[in-house]
Amino acid sequence: MNKFVYLYELDSVRNNPKEIELGQKALFEEIVKNGNIVILAFNQLTDSEAFLSAVKDKKTYESIVGLFTLGALKVSQFGGTRTASQYMQNSIEKCLGGEGNKFLFSGLPVLCTDNEMLKTIGDALRYSDIGVLREMAEKEPDGEEKERLEYIERFIRMILLLSVEEPAGHPAKQTRKRSFVEFYGKIFEVLFEITDKKAGEVQNEEIKKLLPKSLEILRNIERSLEEAQQNNRTNWVNRINEAGEKTDAHGLAEAIVDLCYNYTVEDSICEVSRHYLEEGGECGRFEDDFLQRLTEYWKSYRKGVHTFCKGDKEEREKYEVALPYWDTAVRVVREIKKQGGMRQDRQEIKKQGGEEQKIKKQEAYEENYTKEKKSWRIKLIRQMGARFGTAFIYIVLFCLADLGINLAEDSLFEAAAWLQPEIIPEWVWEVIYSTVLFGIIGSVVSEIFHLPDILESLKGIVTGVKDSYRIIKAPKHIAYYNVLWDRNNSATGGNKKL
Repeated sequence: MNKFVYLYELDSVRNNPKEIELGQKALFEEIVKNGNIVILAFNQLTDSEAFLSAVKDKKTYESIVGLFTLGALKVSQFGGTRTASQYMQNSIEKCLGGEGNKFLFSGLPVLCTDNEMLKTIGDALRYSDIGVLREMAEKEPDGEEKERLEYIERFIRMILLLSVEEPAGHPAKQTRKRSFVEFYGKIFEVLFEITDKKAGEVQNEEIKKLLPKSLEILRNIERSLEEAQQNNRTNWVNRINEAGEKTDAHGLAEAIVDLCYNYTVEDSICEVSRHYLEEGGECGRFEDDFLQRLTEYWKSYRKGVHTFCKGDKEEREKYEVALPYWDTAVRVVREIKKQGGMRQDRQEIKKQGGEEQKIKKQEAYEENYTKEKKSWRIKLIRQMGARFGTAFIYIVLFCLADLGINLAEDSLFEAAAWLQPEIIPEWVWEVIYSTVLFGIIGSVVSEIFHLPDILESLKGIVTGVKDSYRIIKAPKHIAYYNVLWDRNNSATGGNKKL
C-alpha cells in the first residue's frame, strides 16, 4: 500500500504487557501484511515500550535497525529538531541537575539524578563514540548491571545510526500543523454536541453516562492551566492524577487527552495517511474516527489491557512478550525494495529558487484500501514465487555445472593416464585432478555464473517456506481501521476491511 502511517498503538502511555504485544503486532501488520511505512515520533522512539521491546531483545535488535536502513521504519523530524541524537542531547541537557527519581526515557534506563552517566551518554552522542559505553559494560561481571549497560550501548548505537542514515529520516512538515489546544477544542466540541443533542451517536452506554463529568473535569483543568502549559499532555495528565478521588470519569478524561495528543502528533507528520479527511462528507469525518477510537480505547481499559490514572512509575516493570518475526520483515522489505516497490525518496518537492516544500495532498488510509491491499498481496506472492524460483534455478544450474565438470574431469583423467608414473598410486593423481584442478575450475565457473552453494539454495527454499508460513499466520486486524468509513460508503460499494 506504501502509505506513511502513524500508529497510536505505539503511544508511550500504552505500556501494559498486553498493549506492548498488541503494539508489536500492529507494527508488523502495517509493514509486512499491509506494505506501509511506519513513521515514529521522537517520543515513540525513546519512550514507547511497545516499540522498544523489539530493540531491547538482542535477537530482534539488528532486524529493527535493518528496517530503519531499508526505509520501512522512519523517524519524523519536528520543528528545528532534525535527528534523534539532537533530540536526546537536548533532553539530557534539560535533565542534568534536575530533581526527582525518574527515568529520562523509557528506552534509556538511566535516572535523571545520575548526572555522571547522563554526561557520558551525552558525550557519546555528541562525539559519535560508543566505545566508552562498551568498555563500561565489559568491565562489569555478568548480571543485571552488565545487561543494562549493554542495552544502553545498543540503544545509543541505534540512535547514532538513525541520525546519519537518510532512509531512516522523514522530513518535517512545512505546512500548517494544528496544536494540542486546537485539537482539544475540536474534540470538546464533538463531545459537547453528543451530550447536548446527539447522545445516540455514542455506541458505548458507559461513555454516554461518564461524558458530562469527564468534560467538567477537563474544563476545570483548562481553567487551571496557563495558556503556555495547555499544549503539553503531561500537564493535563498530572492534573488528572492529582485528583484525590480517581473515578472512571477521570479515566475517560485521560483517554480523551491521550487521543488529543496522538491526533496532534499525527498531524505534525509530513504526508501522513490519516483515518479521516480534513473536509470529510459522509465518509472520513473526524468525529466518526474520534468516537471509534475513544470507544476502542475505553474497551481496552474495561478488559484490563490499559490502565488509566496510574501516574509515573519510579521502578521499571519486567515483562516478557511474544515478539513478531522481525527477520522475516527485513527479508520481505529488502526484496520489495529490490523490485522498486517502495518509496525511495524523502517525499519532499522543493520549489525552484526557494526552500518551501510543496506537499501533495495525501489520501486517507481507508481510501482505495481494498484495491491496494489486493495489490500488496500479489506483490508478496510474486516475491515468494521469485525467491523459490530463483533458488530452484540455482540448484538446476549448479547440478548442470557440476555434471559438466565431472564429465570433463573423467575425459581429462583418462587422457592424462599415460603421464602417471607407475610409482605414484592412481588415487593420488585422482586427488590432484579432482580436488585441486577441478576444484579451482568449479570455483571459477560458480563465480562467473554467480552460482551459490547448493546448500545455500536449499536453505533459501526453506527460508521462503518459513517466511510464507509466518506471514500467513501473523494476526491481522490489529492495527486500527476506521470501520465507519465502510459503513458510510456502503451505498457506493466502498472499501471493506480484508
